[in-house]
Amino acid sequence: MLGIEGPLKELETLASSLKLPLPIEIHTIPYPDDIIPHNPFLKERFEGNLIIRYPDGCYESGKAAHTSGLEMLIEARDSAIVALEQWILLVENEFLGVRPLD
Repeated sequence: MLGIEGPLKELETLASSLKLPLPIEIHTIPYPDDIIPHNPFLKERFEGNLIIRYPDGCYESGKAAHTSGLEMLIEARDSAIVALEQWILLVENEFLGVRPLD
């Protein structure tokens, strides 16, 4: 999880500064206090939610049990790659004035 938390936080900061929706959101929900998982690493990962947003307003979402945000993103990596590519093109066109080659 540590390997992806930093980049997602940076992505959130960038999206916020450009007044754009956050392209990828991952939230993990901890186990209830009265339940102890067999693996202590899983304590913060009872359930996870993932949302991938596209520039046109469409989105994909997923939910998983006993998972980390990284595992969820790996499961949805193709969708995440497509969404991020579309967001990059939007930012280049709308904010940087880059136009595609004819």
